[in-house]
Amino acid sequence: MPFSNFGMSVSSFWLLGTWIIDQLTSEKQNLKYRWAKAISSGYFWILISVFLIHIIGLLWTQDFGYAMKDIRIKLPILLFVTIFFTARPIEGLSLRRMWLFFVMACGAAVVGCALIPLGIWDKEVSNIRDISVFISHIRFSMLLVFASAVLMLWISEGRKILLCLALLALNLSFLWIIESVTGAVLLTAVIILFLVSEEASVIKPRWRKMLRWTIPSLMLIGIGAIGYITYDYFKLPENHAEGLETHTAQGNPYEHHPDNTMRENGHFIWRYIAWGELRSGWEERSSLAYDSKDARGQALYGTLVRYLTSKGLRKDLEGVRALSEEDVKLVESGIPSVLEIEHSGLRRRLDKIFFEISNVMNGGNPGGNSVTQRLEFWKAGRHIIADHPLLGVGTGDVKDAFATAYDEIDSSLEEPYRLRAHNQYMTFWITFGICGVLLLLLVLFMPLGVVGSERGFLFTTFCLILALSFLTEDTLETQAGVTFFAFFAALFSGQRLAFHSRIRPNT
Repeated sequence: MPFSNFGMSVSSFWLLGTWIIDQLTSEKQNLKYRWAKAISSGYFWILISVFLIHIIGLLWTQDFGYAMKDIRIKLPILLFVTIFFTARPIEGLSLRRMWLFFVMACGAAVVGCALIPLGIWDKEVSNIRDISVFISHIRFSMLLVFASAVLMLWISEGRKILLCLALLALNLSFLWIIESVTGAVLLTAVIILFLVSEEASVIKPRWRKMLRWTIPSLMLIGIGAIGYITYDYFKLPENHAEGLETHTAQGNPYEHHPDNTMRENGHFIWRYIAWGELRSGWEERSSLAYDSKDARGQALYGTLVRYLTSKGLRKDLEGVRALSEEDVKLVESGIPSVLEIEHSGLRRRLDKIFFEISNVMNGGNPGGNSVTQRLEFWKAGRHIIADHPLLGVGTGDVKDAFATAYDEIDSSLEEPYRLRAHNQYMTFWITFGICGVLLLLLVLFMPLGVVGSERGFLFTTFCLILALSFLTEDTLETQAGVTFFAFFAALFSGQRLAFHSRIRPNT
């Protein structure tokens, strides 16, 4: 799963082959019993229905080409559910080796990705998240969080603690490096779940009782800290638009836009700009043309304006001359702010999110900004749901429905950024109507309500990861996402013995 979509396909066919052999070599009585047990299982039909509803959705779709592509992506659901509900149970040593292999594969993928920023793997990336070269950084984050949950469970059992701690630290470091907000949210939720669960046997019961009070308090403190950082970023100084100087040291007039409150490192971007001096100053310092693109494909003059602002310099001749040679190289490489150098990980990602929000608040286009453009995705999605609340648009018409919706709501997003909902609940509602979203909720929450804690911390963690990821991602619309869902959902619900075997890292 963490390495490649092609590998997932090959492994799926390999598993299908072993299942066929198992079906041919099993005793008829045992085989009949397994199929009867699967067919009588309510959760078997619920999981299968996630695939079958795509077949039913063909009845009111028009774009069968897109529908067939969607159904092909969902095939792992049919495959894994059938296999795990009707094959011999995975138990004992085989089960432990499976979990060990999953955790080690995630660790190996992290090491492989880390070779890029370390300079060992010569691969050019324009964004730190692009170092997740095997699968999408968001899907990879989900796998790492789930692998971390397994490691936490092993640590609580006292199994190979040093190795588990090392792998856990590796996962957490990578999530920080790639600035994964999704990973941070999921990991926080999983850690809280672990600390208050019975599975955390390393924590004494009276401590767990105390944690039920202290953890919410720590969460409030964390939310308060983020709130303060947000407030500090967006608050405006009193009289911020007064007393602005009108001319540069060279005697040229400054251009000010006091109504635009966009800032970089606390300084207003659209003030103290002398465009002519900015151009001549840059031509003194760099051979890269002022009207060209930087290394990231951005308008160089825009990067220069933001970078000067972040340094607290005015956008004039003196400001450009005050830049060091290193500063000039950073601007050429597309670095728009000194904060991108000074901050790291999630703190740097927070800076980018704040800038995106500030840009939209000041009339900027949300296109290309991962957070603010989602608001447009959801706006278009709500428009489609309002028109098709009961049955949706069908399996193959989601793409066309969004294209129409963006035009009807007069969206400010440009064509390349007019994407789907990036919310799995909304996508199922759009595609299959109210029954689709109810089915999705049933898949996530029925096992928790029906079997309680019988199936353990990992099953609860898996459902939690999916439920949260569905809020901001179309997790089931990619091969990596649907394979993660189908494999573990089928494993946890179809292989009952898996929940009564201790999951240990030793082989």
